[in-house]
Amino acid sequence: MKKIGQFIYPWGNGHYTRMMRLDEALPKYINEEFDTHYFSKGEIYKKLLEKFPDKRKNVHEVLMPTPIDGKVGPSVALSLLNILFPVEDNHSLVNQVKNYMKKEREFYDKEKFDVVINDGDMGSNVLAKNRGIPSLFVTNQYMPKLWKSRSYLKPGLYFISKQIAKATKVLVADSAPP
Repeated sequence: MKKIGQFIYPWGNGHYTRMMRLDEALPKYINEEFDTHYFSKGEIYKKLLEKFPDKRKNVHEVLMPTPIDGKVGPSVALSLLNILFPVEDNHSLVNQVKNYMKKEREFYDKEKFDVVINDGDMGSNVLAKNRGIPSLFVTNQYMPKLWKSRSYLKPGLYFISKQIAKATKVLVADSAPP
């Protein structure tokens, strides 16, 4: 039996929605029996538990780092402060990344996935590539266009693009970016 790991980024519902549509389509394309494990945190983790009550042992909580919410979207100031310091209920970003990668690494070593599907979780791409596991990264934008007022984000976008490129395949969903 094949093992599939689905890592769903927990910030916003778009990642969850895309992955559930893909999850429904998988049986049409995989002709053998397979076992899927789902990974996320917070509201998305709870939705997964509700959607798959009979597969609770296959739904895992991994505390993926996410931006700090503001009034409208992420709070840039609090998210930057959170890089080194705890903010609200969030440990420092440095500790979050270390702990989340360690936890995901443990799941990779324990479950021995045959394929991994990631929506928003770039760290999982790196783990899959390092272990020689085929991976699919689902996104709705690969390299967004920046206007002059946002050019300071360019180095971060190049870094993110390089992490996404570590996936075996990149699937650009047909849903428009936010």
